[in-house]
Amino acid sequence: MAAPSSSAHDQSQPSSSSDLGKNEETVCIVLADDECEQPNIRMNKVVRANLRVCIGDVVSIHHSPDVKNGNQVHILPIDDTIEGVTGNLFDAYLKPYFTDAYRPVRKGDLFLVRGMMRSVEFKVMETNPSE
Repeated sequence: MAAPSSSAHDQSQPSSSSDLGKNEETVCIVLADDECEQPNIRMNKVVRANLRVCIGDVVSIHHSPDVKNGNQVHILPIDDTIEGVTGNLFDAYLKPYFTDAYRPVRKGDLFLVRGMMRSVEFKVMETNPSE
């Protein structure tokens, strides 16, 4: 997921979440949150967008111990978020976003990176190893 989400479950391992109605999946980091009552969870808007769910929808969270570290990721920017942006997107956005950070992603995930006074949205096109 790209981005961390908080959960009432005490897990810090990657988990996949799927909307029970649409059967979408993603990977994200799940953290315990004492302020969130069970069975509720807190999920940021990036994870909600990747799952195609809204606040109040029902999701399930599953521990995924077999998530592998990636060797290579093919990522492309979303065109309408880079209008007027100049320079090297890798150096300005992606490198700082991924360097020294554990950010699990899955093919098809979208994520937002803030930098240089702008936000740019990216899509994961491929991962190596693949799922």
